[in-house]
Amino acid sequence: LSFAFLSMIGCKKDIGTFLQGRNNNNSPNFYLAGATSNGNPCLWINGTENILSNSKGNANQILINGNDIYVTGYYVLPGNNLNPGGFIPIQCVYWKNGVENKVGKLIYGHGGFQSEIQPTISIVNNNIFYANGNAWENGAQLNFNLANMGFVQQTASYGSNIYFVGTDSSGKAVYWENGLEHDIIPNETKSITAYSLVVSSNNVYIGGEDSNQIATVWTNGIPENLHSSIPGSYDVFANSLFANGTDIYALAQLAAPTSDIPAFWKNGIENDLPLNGDSYGYANSVFVNGSDIYVCGNTGSGAVYWKNEIETKLGSDYGSVSSILIK
Repeated sequence: LSFAFLSMIGCKKDIGTFLQGRNNNNSPNFYLAGATSNGNPCLWINGTENILSNSKGNANQILINGNDIYVTGYYVLPGNNLNPGGFIPIQCVYWKNGVENKVGKLIYGHGGFQSEIQPTISIVNNNIFYANGNAWENGAQLNFNLANMGFVQQTASYGSNIYFVGTDSSGKAVYWENGLEHDIIPNETKSITAYSLVVSSNNVYIGGEDSNQIATVWTNGIPENLHSSIPGSYDVFANSLFANGTDIYALAQLAAPTSDIPAFWKNGIENDLPLNGDSYGYANSVFVNGSDIYVCGNTGSGAVYWKNEIETKLGSDYGSVSSILIK
């Protein structure tokens, strides 16, 4: 990876953004996070735009905890903040109800490395856990022995338990439960990659790709490949998981012979999402509300979401969408 993590500081900054658009009645709210067409991190609530930073960047994940709305993301500092080597400075953050909280010092990297920064957040007993390559608790970096090849991809919670997933210092795919490291596959001898994690009904589900670079979901260490029915296509890494009881939804990048196709798998069964004339598309986040399945992503014509596989184009104000939530 082409960037370095520096020591941690934490502070809060109110940019004057007060979140607008939320229903105060019993009807559910529709949340989308991503970036505006101008490249600013943004949270949309029932279609109302809430720009989270005046700098360029992205909002990556939405989490509702009680009455509080948390959004993870990052922003890029202006070009005059480049370090002497010409590396781009990025600040990882989360916004609580629109108020910025920095996590760590600046991260420097080459152009294009921003796509590797996809921060996630979990909250257990009012403690805030954060993953952005490193692991954090309440603003303090956790000691996961990530020297050399270590990288923390995501965090998730289940009850009072906190989880992280990624690679350890040797480059082996692992997950951490309450700080204890576990192999995804016992006595692993082949190279696998882990990107995502969710826990439900006391089962640990991990998404990634196997040693053959096929998208895979491991259930308590037992692998299931995400196969495609499209001739000549292949699935590359399961980048997002969602659990609804015993039903597991997985997103993966589906590369077909002529285009990239957005798709999700429910309990291993493929569901391709319509492109409606666009030449390609990507699915970034999945959320289930009752019997309705929501997926957000991007196609050749811009940001979209699908509800029960029916596409809605989001319009020119939306640059990209990374997360969807209904609550």
